[in-house]
Amino acid sequence: MKFNTKRYKIPGFGHFMTMHTKKLFNMELLTTSFMPGEGVSIPYLLIDIMTFGKKRTIFIEYYDCTANHPSMKNLEAVKDLYNDIPEYQEKPNWYVKERASYSLIQEDENLSDMIVNSIKAYNKEMKHQ
Repeated sequence: MKFNTKRYKIPGFGHFMTMHTKKLFNMELLTTSFMPGEGVSIPYLLIDIMTFGKKRTIFIEYYDCTANHPSMKNLEAVKDLYNDIPEYQEKPNWYVKERASYSLIQEDENLSDMIVNSIKAYNKEMKHQ
């Protein structure tokens, strides 16, 4: 499996990284990572979009590594918007208990709006710094 990765520095925020791969049998993975820098009090954001044929699973994962664990009302509001979509049933892993409660792990064919709404809410939280 070959990965195409790119990393960008975002002044006033930190870094942004993308990783993309395609594999046999119509499998595709796109990972984006929003890595806040020092002094930015917002959770780390990891978005995974996995497509296998017509099946799509999206992980929008927040990991709060901040010292003060601020409330993230905008991120919680997006989570509430998508509560009716079934969650992807994943196997137990150490990182699951580390995820913030407003993370979204969903399985559906049409979740593009969820990604856009999550990134917009993340941006709003960043502006409230």
